[in-house]
Amino acid sequence: MLTQGEKEKSLNRLYKLKKEILKSDNDVLVSQIDHAILKTYKNQLVLSFIGHYSAGKSSLINHLLQRDILPSSPVPTTSNTVAVEISNENLIEAFINQYQYAVVDNYDDLKHLNTKDLDIEAINMEIIHDDYKEGTVFQDTPGVDSNTQSHEDSANRFLLNSDVIFFTVEYNHVESEHNLRLLKEISELDIPLILIINQIDKHDDHELSMDTFLQRVRRTLKSWQIAEEDIYTTSIYESKYNQVDDLKSFILNIEKEKASRLNLYDQRIRKNIEDKQLAYLKDQVDALEEDLKLEHPLSIEKCQERISYLDKELKEARAASIRQDPEELESYIKEQVKKLVKDAYIFPHQVKSAITDYLKVLSGDEKVSGLFGKKKKEAQLKNERLEKINDVMQPVLDTEINANVNSLYTSLGLIGPPYKYIWHNENLNHDAITSLNKNFISNYFDRLSSKLMTDISKEAADFIKQLKVEESSSNQGYTALTSEKELYESAAQYLTLIESLTTQNYQHLYIHMDDEIDKLNLTEEIELSVEDSEKAEEEKSRHNIFTVNKSSQSLQSYKEVVSLLKDQPTYSSYHNIFTEKINRLESGKANISVFGGFSAGKTTFINALLGQHYLTTSPNPTTATITEINDQETSRAIYKSESDLIEVLETLSGLSYSSIKDYESWIKKHINQVEETYKPLLSGLLNKYEDYQDVLGQTVDIDKDHLISMISSDEDATFVHKADVSIKNKLTESYTLIDSPGINSINQRHTSETSDIIASSDMIIYVSYYNHVFSRSDETFLKYIQSIKGQDFPIIFIINAVDLMRSEDDKNKVINYMASSLDKLGIKHVIYPVSSKKALTSSDQGFDLAKENIMKLAKEEARAVQIKSLKELKDQLLSNIESNMRQFEDSGQERQKIINDRQDLQEFLTTFNLNNLQDTLNSELDIILTYLPKRLDLQLYDYLKGLLTVSDMKDKAYIKDNLSLLERKINDYLTLEANIAFNAVYRQADSEVTQTLTTLNEKISQASLANHFTIEKSTHKEAQLEIDASVLTNYDKTLNKAINKPKVFRDALLDLSQSLIQTIDISLLQSQLEDLIHDYLKTQDQSLEADKDELQRSLQVPLKEISQEDYEKDKVLYQELKDIKE
Repeated sequence: MLTQGEKEKSLNRLYKLKKEILKSDNDVLVSQIDHAILKTYKNQLVLSFIGHYSAGKSSLINHLLQRDILPSSPVPTTSNTVAVEISNENLIEAFINQYQYAVVDNYDDLKHLNTKDLDIEAINMEIIHDDYKEGTVFQDTPGVDSNTQSHEDSANRFLLNSDVIFFTVEYNHVESEHNLRLLKEISELDIPLILIINQIDKHDDHELSMDTFLQRVRRTLKSWQIAEEDIYTTSIYESKYNQVDDLKSFILNIEKEKASRLNLYDQRIRKNIEDKQLAYLKDQVDALEEDLKLEHPLSIEKCQERISYLDKELKEARAASIRQDPEELESYIKEQVKKLVKDAYIFPHQVKSAITDYLKVLSGDEKVSGLFGKKKKEAQLKNERLEKINDVMQPVLDTEINANVNSLYTSLGLIGPPYKYIWHNENLNHDAITSLNKNFISNYFDRLSSKLMTDISKEAADFIKQLKVEESSSNQGYTALTSEKELYESAAQYLTLIESLTTQNYQHLYIHMDDEIDKLNLTEEIELSVEDSEKAEEEKSRHNIFTVNKSSQSLQSYKEVVSLLKDQPTYSSYHNIFTEKINRLESGKANISVFGGFSAGKTTFINALLGQHYLTTSPNPTTATITEINDQETSRAIYKSESDLIEVLETLSGLSYSSIKDYESWIKKHINQVEETYKPLLSGLLNKYEDYQDVLGQTVDIDKDHLISMISSDEDATFVHKADVSIKNKLTESYTLIDSPGINSINQRHTSETSDIIASSDMIIYVSYYNHVFSRSDETFLKYIQSIKGQDFPIIFIINAVDLMRSEDDKNKVINYMASSLDKLGIKHVIYPVSSKKALTSSDQGFDLAKENIMKLAKEEARAVQIKSLKELKDQLLSNIESNMRQFEDSGQERQKIINDRQDLQEFLTTFNLNNLQDTLNSELDIILTYLPKRLDLQLYDYLKGLLTVSDMKDKAYIKDNLSLLERKINDYLTLEANIAFNAVYRQADSEVTQTLTTLNEKISQASLANHFTIEKSTHKEAQLEIDASVLTNYDKTLNKAINKPKVFRDALLDLSQSLIQTIDISLLQSQLEDLIHDYLKTQDQSLEADKDELQRSLQVPLKEISQEDYEKDKVLYQELKDIKE
């Protein structure tokens, strides 16, 4: 067995190799190295038996183990690799993949399961055995010539993790060409190889002596260059040549050599994986060289040179594309110059001072002296100020505007006379000013900047008539150049990875071993029946993954603790803490959030939960509000701000104005042209803006019925961000219901708040309609929920309107489909088919059951953390009492220990800071960012297929006309998908914080103090991804031309997807995420400040001397506390 140090070194090397492989897309090799890591971590000695299905492998293993546990048959039975590990317990697990398994009850079920070519990757068995050592694994691989693909794949996958391979052949087929070819391939793996000639009882000395037979076999192996370590002849029957006992002795001897065998395995597996990765990378480079039609091999330097050249060509190609369309060129110039002016520093101090001085003259703040010729003097002063403005303004415009505009022309291949915008004092507003203040001056510069932006962009666009196109040698199209560049970039990436492997540079990567080892135990148990498939599917589909109301979580036992502590001044601190925690538990409410697609019947379901028809149907996705139903004294409307509404209009129109009124003409012109879903929103802004203008951005108490009426109207709901509806009934006494539209809104505030709603939910209900129970958008959103709440968080799924189903069979099919879909996502769930409508009008048994269990589970989920905290506090109290009794009993030893523990705790507090976890979390973030672009690339391609359809692209200017909206949709989609991955870092942060507080609480308990640290999971901010939308504009023509060519159209979408992903600044994103993680930890740390201060005060209180009376009381109290039944 490897020492702990040797094992850690081996794991470290393997993890570094895995991190390097993850930089490519060689998923098969990643799976293989995961197997190697797990084997090394578990210190397994793996003995693999492989061979023809009729060779008797399974029977031989049964014989060696003296157990009838593996099936044997003259037909293929081992349809998956079966690993029998010597352990300290008996267990059977069937793995459908590396991370999900089902427990099999007994050997008979295993044998039945093993005769079926089901979608099972491996079967792991643990058995107790007196002859072999723990950690030894007998691996029975599928028959090498099985009729099913899964047999061969499984054999190849598991062989490489073998310490010794026992190639088992049937006596009569030792020298068959098939076996010899396979033996030759295996011997090249450089894994110690033992040839087992089984069924040796078939040997007849009269036909051939055993010595002659074995000599012939060895000659054949040598001629095939097969290097076997030894040969054993075996049988489960009596034979004088049976060496099965010798084989067992050999295995026992291997166990003694385990450490050296494992060291050899470590060297071999790393070399094997490195060689495979190098071969894979070289194949990728070869394919790229073929695609690029190159005659000479590529190098990193050649790739970089070509990429640099292509970058220049791409700029020219893009410029050429823009120049081909005069209208597009003019529009492009205008937009770029507007951006240039907007970003330019055109009002430096000297300019601001000159203009401000001029304004002072206009306002009368600066007056001329003397009584005579006053008007003349004022005119002269005004002219002096204007001359000063002209003197300082023109140089700034030359530097900040004119030079950059001319650079823009050059980048577009336009040559001619230089452009120069001349400053005119007419740009200034010369009207008299009644009052000059900071706000006026600020607004004055904003208006001046806007005027310059308009004038210069128009003038610059007109100026191109004076220019001509510079001759260029570039004649390649933008898409072709981009494709070529991508090929060279891929080649450079693969060549860099080849260099890293060949030079072993990857061994310098940093690995956080503790975090990586924690991930090894992320297997999940599922249920798998071995009954007939049709019946099994029906039974599985009706099985809930979790059980509601699995524990009562009663507070009674803790109330008894409070009662016992009431007259115990020594433990008054504990009495106060218990009382405060119990009061908070009893007064707290559970948050139930309801999500689902529109028209799924969410409103009807919520009304049924409330027991009355309170709410009416929600409007469409763009106007629907977040609705919270509680029992507060009044209902409230939280109105959207003007900026919220302007944000939506900017997205829809692509225009940027400072007020909603400015958009009125655009709304009137385009209200019938926008997508149908946005028409109600624009109608509301057009018809109701003046009604709500004065309350925008405010929170207003409002009549409940009027509020419900408002949020049920498209036009009125346009202005409401959130509605707090006060409904006092039995349900709202204990629960708060939140109806959220989810992530379909184009209002950023609305979308981001969904994350907070999910994070603060104690129970999530997902409502779907019976005839569209599960869609792609459902899958994405559910994965998003899971990323925030964690995989252990259960979700209630409601299939609504089952009263409309035609038959029970139809209902069962829908339930089965949803259950299967949720199982694939790994979501813990329970499904309730209900009729909310019937529950409101009469009764519905399915709804009654759903409601009962929802209420129970929500309450339990809300109390779970606090109940756990109470239990920990009670344990801490008992430990404290025990310590006090020991102080009296042991003549001061315990007291001194507590004093020392308090000193240690004091020192621990000086460095206690949750931001110390930042590096750990950043390492996890690094891994996520490594594979993120590839993940987003594939996902965005699928998304674009629905976003940019052939029908859409019949319009040659579809992307151009909808650019802002398309940009927003793509950004929102990528942000959602990315945060599904990034939220894992927050979940790890929660886990790390919990572990840190557990350590702190243990130290507090050892110091015999009553303080106890707990922390509530808080909401967190999410990263925002942004693409460069200008990339989209290059594809209007490309996609339009391909509308009748499906493959070309798909290739163009794939090309667009890759181009968009490449515009994401990963380094900027990483910086943003690291800042968010820092802020999250800082918020968590700040929430503990009061507890830390209280702990510091507790540490200042001298340790009390324990008297005889105290001791006697403690003994009684201790026993009374122990007698309380939880």
